[in-house]
Amino acid sequence: MHLQAKKILIISLFFAPSNHVGGKRFTFLSTILQKRYPELHVLTLREKYVSQKDDSLNFAGIVHRTGMYPSYPIKKNSRLKKVLNRLWNDYLCVVDPFSGWILPALIKGLKVIKNNKIDLIIATGPPFSSMVVGFLLSIMTNNKLIIDYRDAWTGYRTHYCKLFGKKINQLCERWSIRRASALVFCSRIMKEEFISRLGNYTRASYHVVPNGFHNKDAIQPLSLGNGRKNIVYAGSLYGERRVKLLAKPLFHLLKEGLITKDTFCLHVFGKVNDQDRDQIMKYGLQDMIEQHPPVPYAQMLKYLRAADILFLPSGSDVSYAIPFKFYDYLSVKRPILAVAPKNSAVSEMMNKIDCGKLALINSEKSILKELRTMLSEEREYSFSGAERYTWHETFRKYIEVIDAVS
Repeated sequence: MHLQAKKILIISLFFAPSNHVGGKRFTFLSTILQKRYPELHVLTLREKYVSQKDDSLNFAGIVHRTGMYPSYPIKKNSRLKKVLNRLWNDYLCVVDPFSGWILPALIKGLKVIKNNKIDLIIATGPPFSSMVVGFLLSIMTNNKLIIDYRDAWTGYRTHYCKLFGKKINQLCERWSIRRASALVFCSRIMKEEFISRLGNYTRASYHVVPNGFHNKDAIQPLSLGNGRKNIVYAGSLYGERRVKLLAKPLFHLLKEGLITKDTFCLHVFGKVNDQDRDQIMKYGLQDMIEQHPPVPYAQMLKYLRAADILFLPSGSDVSYAIPFKFYDYLSVKRPILAVAPKNSAVSEMMNKIDCGKLALINSEKSILKELRTMLSEEREYSFSGAERYTWHETFRKYIEVIDAVS
């Protein structure tokens, strides 16, 4: 079959208008893939299950949506619903909390494959129930399968269904990679860690295909406040990604007089947890840190464009990962302060691209030094090297993956 005639089914539990980070990769990539593969199909959840909606996200392809039974999470706020959520999450969900999507997605997927003569299945996760759907559909239809890892499935995951959940996930992953013709990873480190753990279970080809960005440096910024230095963080704060990484260094700079409430502000577009709030109060930073509710993606880019510094924390628990927001930051070409482990995918990217400073996550001294430098200097970063990480480059790499299984 000629390559351009190939018909592809992408299985992604989250997809536009979902703003969930797990769905953004193929939401953006679909607009380019469809130019090469006009019959591009996406199997995903119905919109009514999406809590983080963003109608500013552009996408392409023929989108097929299906339900989830039981749905998760049960959204109505009552004690009974909380108990049911906990029961499902801890004891009944088998693969992951979205396991209620597997059977409806299988039924819908079989119809889509039959009616549209699909040639190739691409399954991405997390959530990893999407990969289970991809594996089962590949077995049932004899279509080739590409598994696209956005996160490690069983290598770093800590929460499983307590009734044999870890063992079931390990078996599902091994069966899936044994069936797959190609495996795609978001970074070199992620690929190498996978090979060391599970390389003996598969003969699939390995590929590193990072996320990408569209150049947005020409967009008009939305003001964050004039006459002061503004640091922006866009997204959720959890695990080692915390405001507290900056709290004590900012306290030192406040004592030095380098910053004041009138000359500096840290903007967080997302939730600040109670522990971080305690740190903010402890160091007297409450007048210098502003929390904003989440905003649509297109609007967020305008705030990023207005920032003096963009904050990028990445924890040692996910040293293989490159946060999606890193590429959003590259798109607006504003200086990045990355706080990450020395031997991590983020540190590799910061060393490849002239886009800001890297501070070590386990060194308060390092964070203070780089933060002081970036607040004091007026340096312009060239962003040389970023051109290798556009969505068009990602598309080119994906063509190579698809070629490899054709």
